[in-house]
Amino acid sequence: MSQQTPPRDSPRGFTLVELLVVIAIIGILVTLLLPAVQAAREAARRISCTNNLKQLGLAVHNFHSSQNALPRAGLFGSGEASWVVMLMPFVEQQAIYDLWDTTLKGGCYFASREAREAQVDIFYCPTRRGPPQLSEALYRYGAGGPGALGDYAGCYGHTIPSSSSGPNDNTGAFMYANDNGEIVTFDNTLHSRDWKHPTRLKDISDGTSKTIFIGEKHVRPEDHGLWDAGDFTVYCDDKWTFHGRVAGDAFRLASPTIDAGGNRWWQFGSDHPGICQFVMGDGRVIQITVNIDTDILRRLAHRRDGEVVELP
Repeated sequence: MSQQTPPRDSPRGFTLVELLVVIAIIGILVTLLLPAVQAAREAARRISCTNNLKQLGLAVHNFHSSQNALPRAGLFGSGEASWVVMLMPFVEQQAIYDLWDTTLKGGCYFASREAREAQVDIFYCPTRRGPPQLSEALYRYGAGGPGALGDYAGCYGHTIPSSSSGPNDNTGAFMYANDNGEIVTFDNTLHSRDWKHPTRLKDISDGTSKTIFIGEKHVRPEDHGLWDAGDFTVYCDDKWTFHGRVAGDAFRLASPTIDAGGNRWWQFGSDHPGICQFVMGDGRVIQITVNIDTDILRRLAHRRDGEVVELP
């Protein structure tokens, strides 16, 4: 007589209640972990931005060692190459630098498309954007086109600078070459060393460690690449605000959604939550909270006011 195998229990699945509980638990875990993941990503982007500024600060010092002057912010403000182009050889971009030729006034507009649109990673803050990024197309002298953007600006000081053809009243480390009231002598080419500049490291009387050189420039999210918003190509010196900013009583640090309205294109500011990063004259990168006292900000922007700020 054969022995019968006892019947097995049929497999049992999840009940609807159990399934809903599991989904709820997963949802809670995702909600808890997402901010931590976002914070970790932002921390990594901020470190990358810090490294960009460190490289730019080192490039300024190497430029000074080469030419015994800080790089000029611009030349005449008629579309010549800005300080960003001048630093190319010192940030391992000699090949791009060699594409530039400003034999004609307004050289940024007459530059080749390859030169004008060349993308360099360290000119972008990864929290805001990354390459490739181009400005709107703007034509002058019957030539031109869009150019590469950038997120860093030289510091003109604590007030809006004068016209590039007038006497120098810049209080910061960066200024146009002919702002010192002297005749600027040069041979009409970018590669010439025969131009005068009023600022050398020895002229930073407040001390390089106490003076802002370069910082993150404020740009509203809806203003990316726009001439009127001061976010045209950073290779062009046509307007002060393409590659420079001021900081002080009337120009506090901005956030992506909070700024000085009509003067927003003169402000420093970043997309990092609550802070803006700067490289000081000694090459050190600092983080400044957006609600910093504007008088302290003014002192940091001014290279020779005698009101030294002690930083941690």
